[in-house]
Amino acid sequence: MRAAKPVPLARTLTILGVLATLGSPGVLRGQDAGDPARSGRGTTRTDRDPAAPTGANPRSQDESAAPGPAAGYRRFVTELFAVDVPEGWREVLPNESVTLDLPPDFPPIRPGWSHVLGDVDRWTRDGYDGEALLAMVAGEFEAPTDQERLDEIREYWETTRLADGGRREVVRGQVTTVGRTEHPCLELEVRTIPADGRVERCLEFQTSTRGRELILSFRAWEDGFPVAEPRLRAMAETLTFPRPPRTQEGLGDRLFDAALVGGAVGLILIGLRYIARRRGPGG
Repeated sequence: MRAAKPVPLARTLTILGVLATLGSPGVLRGQDAGDPARSGRGTTRTDRDPAAPTGANPRSQDESAAPGPAAGYRRFVTELFAVDVPEGWREVLPNESVTLDLPPDFPPIRPGWSHVLGDVDRWTRDGYDGEALLAMVAGEFEAPTDQERLDEIREYWETTRLADGGRREVVRGQVTTVGRTEHPCLELEVRTIPADGRVERCLEFQTSTRGRELILSFRAWEDGFPVAEPRLRAMAETLTFPRPPRTQEGLGDRLFDAALVGGAVGLILIGLRYIARRRGPGG
């Protein structure tokens, strides 16, 4: 069944979330990066650590039961997603992002809210090579993965410029699934065109889990994308998430249930007040 249409406010929040993450990379909403309740950096594992995220359900990410990474790959695990990455890849540290010459649309590294993965040690020696995974939390909400939202994103980037004056061009997009558990998502192929610099081609997946909207951008220089795309797609197919997206029907049902409970409580209080009045002060 198709998800119910979000209210206009929800659609506005969706666009503002993407804007805060990409259009204005200096603005990221969320909790204190030092909050121990929400892990900052992810971890890489070559084996399957049984410490999967909490709150699992039958359709949840289960790192202990999933197959191990292929030869030459290791598992990168965060609170919101997990993915197999090449052995030489690791996460950019916040202090490294200042010295590395990363593309201008990359947001500041904020633990738990933005991750940049790639061959960072080689980048330090030889410069950024274009092939990377950029993972971002776009907002503290879950947006539907439907054609209407896909059209909104396409329209948004037609009129929005990046912080450096560059732009993003959506080449194609579709409503589909990604990863080992066929997690619902929007898949987009996007050209990131900076005001001054090389063009990147991005394979992006926008989805939701645990009350967060995620953007997972697998990218390479445009002239090298045909060679890199099979590797990037193979990595995307190893994605897992702690929970499936909440359907709009599910959210509506919970609100309806809450309204029913609130209404019942209200009727009980009115009845008690009526009885107390009938009895009077001496009753």
